[in-house]
Amino acid sequence: VLMCGDGVNDAPALAMADVGVAMGAGAALAMETSDMTLMDSDLEKLHYSIMMGKRVVRTIIENVMFSLIAKAVVMGFTFAGMSSLW
Repeated sequence: VLMCGDGVNDAPALAMADVGVAMGAGAALAMETSDMTLMDSDLEKLHYSIMMGKRVVRTIIENVMFSLIAKAVVMGFTFAGMSSLW
């Protein structure tokens, strides 16, 4: 659950949400209890942050898969006697 708010009355909901997003022009209490603070009240930046997070997770998964496949190939060459691990 993502909660986006900017006022003092939003602070409890921001604290209880899985992800709390405060607007930068809002109350200091809301910014303190949220997980992320947008520097202005433009909700397009919230959408951009979510899309960027998805891209980062996809890149991490691609890198981990590439490294595991590369290690499996080297291990296969090692067991076949064509390479050594050192």
